[in-house]
Amino acid sequence: MQYYAPHSNTTLGSAAVGVTAYRWYNNLGINRSDYLQNSGELRSGNNLNLSSSVGFQITDSPTGVSISFAPGASFQQVQCQLMTAAFLGPIGRSQMYFEATDGTRLAVNTDYFGNARNNTRPTVGPFENLQSGTNTFVLFPQQSGPTMIGGRHDGRSSLLSPAIVSAAHGRITVRLTQPAVSASVTVHDAEGRMVATQKVVSGRTADILNGAPAGVYVVDVIADCSVVGYSKVLLTP
Repeated sequence: MQYYAPHSNTTLGSAAVGVTAYRWYNNLGINRSDYLQNSGELRSGNNLNLSSSVGFQITDSPTGVSISFAPGASFQQVQCQLMTAAFLGPIGRSQMYFEATDGTRLAVNTDYFGNARNNTRPTVGPFENLQSGTNTFVLFPQQSGPTMIGGRHDGRSSLLSPAIVSAAHGRITVRLTQPAVSASVTVHDAEGRMVATQKVVSGRTADILNGAPAGVYVVDVIADCSVVGYSKVLLTP
């Protein structure tokens, strides 16, 4: 496998490599036994595994999907650090840091809901405002209208006008608003299985999925071999 200088097509060399450069930090799990052990490029730490006694529940309703659990006080003892490119370090062979396509280095300074992380000691897991008692988080609220994907004007996407995704009554549709462009659209279910894929051209509304069961789906839009964006959608019956 060839590897390249960061953000270029300059070949640095080739090597037989497996899956490397795992970073597994600050995760919150329940009855998990697969946390990685530190070994070379496989690095982990500050993870917390809770038992089933926390009363984890998933609730799926017409208005959204939510989870609830009571972690107790143990999570407050985990000494997490803010996940940044500097902390995670560069990938071995290419010496590339975890960065966006424009070279901006990774900084995981917000949680799942966009709440600011504590810069010196963030909370373990995806929720910064975790409490020791019962927590309820609505992960996938029902959309009040269509979702827009893309529409970026920073030079990192060829899809400058957004794609419009609608989900209702067992049907997911996508419409490209930018003229003279095409994109590939894939849909995965909540378990990560691809359930639909289709090429979409501008000016048309395409039925990507029809007659599907209610639930959470992830819609990916790909143009010119680049992922323009994705949307989590709640499909109603």
